[in-house]
Amino acid sequence: MAQFEKHEADKYAQLRDNMEIHIEDNLYDETKLKQLEDYVNKQVSEEALYDFHSNLYLMKMYSLYPEVAKKNIVIKLLLKAMMNLPESDFTSLVYLIPMTMQSKSKSMDQSISKQKEIEIILNLGQHLEDCEFDLFWKEYNLNKKIFEQFKSFEFEIRRYICLMIQSIYQNINISFLCQLLQLNTEKELENIINEINIGWIIDKKIRNYSNTKNK
Repeated sequence: MAQFEKHEADKYAQLRDNMEIHIEDNLYDETKLKQLEDYVNKQVSEEALYDFHSNLYLMKMYSLYPEVAKKNIVIKLLLKAMMNLPESDFTSLVYLIPMTMQSKSKSMDQSISKQKEIEIILNLGQHLEDCEFDLFWKEYNLNKKIFEQFKSFEFEIRRYICLMIQSIYQNINISFLCQLLQLNTEKELENIINEINIGWIIDKKIRNYSNTKNK
C-alpha cells in the first residue's frame, strides 16, 4: 500500500514538474496550450493533483488571447478553484475570464449553454463567499449536471462550509448543521465530519457539535 502511494505521489509530482518546464519553455506562446488544457482535464478526473500555478497561467493566456480560449476549460478551471475555497484561487481566476465569455450578448458562434454555465458558476461562487449557503444549494440543485464529472465537488464545498462555521460558532445544533451542509441524516453528518477531520466533537445529549479548536 505504501509503495503504491509513493508511486502515485511520484507520478503527480512528475506531472507538475513537466507542466512547469512546459510553461517555461513556451512562455506566452498561445499555440502551446493544449498540454496545459489536457492537464486541467486530468485534474478534473483526479489523474493529477490540483495545480493552481499552472491553471492561473492558462487563464492568463486565455485573457491575453481570448480567440484561443475554450469555454469548457474555463468552466473546469473555475470549478477546481471553487473546490479550493477559502483560498483566493477562485477570485483570482474570475478576474481573468475573457471578456468575450462575460458578455451576455448572443452571437452565432457562441455556445449559449456554456455561457450560461459560467454565469451560474459565478453566482454560486458569490453565494459561497457571502456565506449564503441556502442560496448556494438551491442554485446548485437546479444545475447539478454541470458538476457531474467533478467527483469530490460536494465534499470540498462541505469542507469549506465547515471551515466557515468553525470560524464563527463555538457550538452548533446538529439539525441546523445538516441544513447548512445539505445532509439528510445524522449518520451522513458524522461521516462527513470525521472525513473532514477538523476537530469537532458531537454531544448527543444536547444534540450539538462542538468546535474544539475555538476553546
